[in-house]
Amino acid sequence: MNKLLVSTALVAVLSAAPFVSHAADGRAFVDLAAGRANFTNSGLSKHTVNAFAIKGGYRWNLSDSFSLGAEGGYLRSARARGVSSRTTGHHGPDLVTGPGPAIGQGAAAAVHPHATVSARSTLRLDGPFVGANARMSFGGDLFATAELGAFRAHSRLTTDTTVVSSLSSNTVGTNVTRHERNTHRIDAFAGVGVGYAISPNMDVSVNFDRFQVDRRNGGSVNLAAVDVGVRF
Repeated sequence: MNKLLVSTALVAVLSAAPFVSHAADGRAFVDLAAGRANFTNSGLSKHTVNAFAIKGGYRWNLSDSFSLGAEGGYLRSARARGVSSRTTGHHGPDLVTGPGPAIGQGAAAAVHPHATVSARSTLRLDGPFVGANARMSFGGDLFATAELGAFRAHSRLTTDTTVVSSLSSNTVGTNVTRHERNTHRIDAFAGVGVGYAISPNMDVSVNFDRFQVDRRNGGSVNLAAVDVGVRF
């Protein structure tokens, strides 16, 4: 997995290499992004959370209006949450009441306790990403960006399950278990954005990025964010 991430970074850099000799110069950049991330296919009730990203890289000027380069960064999301609850008709051993069976008589009455099963799940996603980054200026200070690369997703899904057994209105037992699943997966990400250069060295933009993640742990993640960037 790590080899794939490194390979993607090399491809991003080498893709611009043929043009570097023709480029007059280039500029480094650092962006800070804050926005909202939506976990698709997660099955969680609260699947839109805050997310933050930082990225930096270098773009070579291939013309007066177009530059191409490589970038690397890190994404971190807040916790998405979900709660579910259900009641089962029977849980655990039968509770036998009344006198024991006498010879020639039927068995004593058996009472089946009910159980309420509730689950609380939290999902968090973070990880580094690398890729290629392009910027197109449209005269004046307006510009658009596009990016494509690889994302090493670390998904952490924690589920606390509580089982409460009851007989009539009386609780007869409670059991709490925790299950945690950590997955590491390398997949793709892509993004586009539009912005405005408020000074020769500072940009403000609105970006939309899509990070592909293991379907069992959140599906894809759509990030809509406001970026503040500095160019050197």
